[in-house]
Amino acid sequence: SRQLSPRLPGRGLVVGVMAPDGAGKTTLLHGLRADFPIPTAYVYMGMWGAGPWDGWLHRVPGGRTAKKMYRVLKGGLAARYHRARGRLVLMDRVAYDALLPAAGSNPSVGKPAGGVSNALAVWLGAAPDLLLVLDVPGEVMFSRKGEHTAEILEQWRQSYLALAGRLPGSRILDAAQPQHVVQRLAT
Repeated sequence: SRQLSPRLPGRGLVVGVMAPDGAGKTTLLHGLRADFPIPTAYVYMGMWGAGPWDGWLHRVPGGRTAKKMYRVLKGGLAARYHRARGRLVLMDRVAYDALLPAAGSNPSVGKPAGGVSNALAVWLGAAPDLLLVLDVPGEVMFSRKGEHTAEILEQWRQSYLALAGRLPGSRILDAAQPQHVVQRLAT
């Protein structure tokens, strides 16, 4: 006989996490996934991650936009599927990243986000029921991962915090604390 796994009542819940590189998004989500007593699904929504086709896509007009739309659609569909199955969906990054200044481009340029592709990305991506925005000083993020610079990470931090104030269901967590404390706060 097949054993039934427990389900959330009605439908699942989508929890998204936003923050710059090195803030602890993936660590937090994997910790939550391991400790939750209900079925979970991990969905990565990174729109600008490096891929094997990047060199070619960047030379094709609209290639970067097509890549972004594909990733958002794929992640959004996966999140909706798992939510419909009654699972707790843990989203590493969310489509709201498209609303950040300099999203997907050189962060030192500082161009404001906008345009049809960013609005479409937000629409295609599954909106989280709860959005956790991890707050970590730029120097700490840089020491954790060594990517970008502490100054750029601090600029991104400020952009995430400003955006969090405009997004429904967002909660800011002090993620400079030890991982077990951050996980307890998120739970």
